[in-house]
Amino acid sequence: MQLKVIENYDVFLNMEKEWNDLLSHSLNDIPFLRHEWVKHWWKNFVEPNEKVQIFLIYESEKLIAIAPFMATREKGYILTYRVLKLMVNSHSYRSDLIIRRGYENSDIVKYIWQYVKDRNKWDYLKLRDVPDFANESITIKEFKKLTSSLGFHISLETPRYSPLIVLEGDWETYFKNRKGHFRRNLNRREKKLAKEIGEIRIEKIEDSHPELHELLDKGFEVEASGWKGEKGSAILNNEAIRKFYHRVADEAVKQGWLKLYFLYAGDQLLAFDYCFVYCDRFYLMKVGYDEQFKRYAPGHLLKKYEIRECFENGLKEYDFLGQQMEWKMEWADNIRPQYTIFVYGKTPLGFFKYFLNVIFLPALRRVSFLRKIKKQIFRIR
Repeated sequence: MQLKVIENYDVFLNMEKEWNDLLSHSLNDIPFLRHEWVKHWWKNFVEPNEKVQIFLIYESEKLIAIAPFMATREKGYILTYRVLKLMVNSHSYRSDLIIRRGYENSDIVKYIWQYVKDRNKWDYLKLRDVPDFANESITIKEFKKLTSSLGFHISLETPRYSPLIVLEGDWETYFKNRKGHFRRNLNRREKKLAKEIGEIRIEKIEDSHPELHELLDKGFEVEASGWKGEKGSAILNNEAIRKFYHRVADEAVKQGWLKLYFLYAGDQLLAFDYCFVYCDRFYLMKVGYDEQFKRYAPGHLLKKYEIRECFENGLKEYDFLGQQMEWKMEWADNIRPQYTIFVYGKTPLGFFKYFLNVIFLPALRRVSFLRKIKKQIFRIR
């Protein structure tokens, strides 16, 4: 095996075909690992003081694995750590190494680890949002085995569970299996919305559209109208994030992935979803609804339309992405665990980070929990 490192953006741009060919022959062919997605992510989110290091592994000139890392610094309390991490943030949804099918049980992960261990200066290695569902990834298992055998400390954060629907059977049977009160309330609210506000209609953009960007911003305005806007986490609160989703939308239209859904009652836009359909899987990336109309559950009404359409189109999965939330579990029957893996370097700060994450903070949380129990006991007495 041979390993090459890409650190230059222009060099990276020239390998789109090779990158996507490998991804299409891997276990985890998802849009968030596509070359087009990584290209815009790099352009919008990598800071000047950060260094991209994408490791390419070849066997007889055939690309068999990609490890998309970057070197950065992360602050924690009063300390700043040197970190080598996957190219991922909260707008990446899911990440992993990309390994060609048939090579999952080879020494690829070991080869990457050996290079990372010997040639990079870091206090900890961080692999965020790595899935562990239906044999989608070998990363967690292999890193645990390798690092522990060499005396490195490793920890896994409590997994983030991402809800999903495995689309089996038909829409009518699936919807009948939702909770009775949920179905009745949704049907009642749908009728009430049409009667009190206006006729309900769904508009969808999935092809090139002359007003794509204007409509996209209208959707983002709906997202910003509620708590996200108040807390500053809405897309419109950050121009770099806004540009990213606009650029990705342009790319997704070219590839046939984009699905934008708008729910109207009369002339009023009530809800908006930014989605992809990729490899027969539906990805719900961004959602928003006008909280003035919360009593009509416009977000749920839009999901009802989307999920029914997924069944009708024969898709395999409806993926809610993000964290497990009560409203998602009204629809979902399954969850996909996603882990963040820490491998602690053999440096003073690496040992300190390990002590903090694995020993001190868990002990502190246990003490806090015990104090709460004690207060409850004395309150009952």
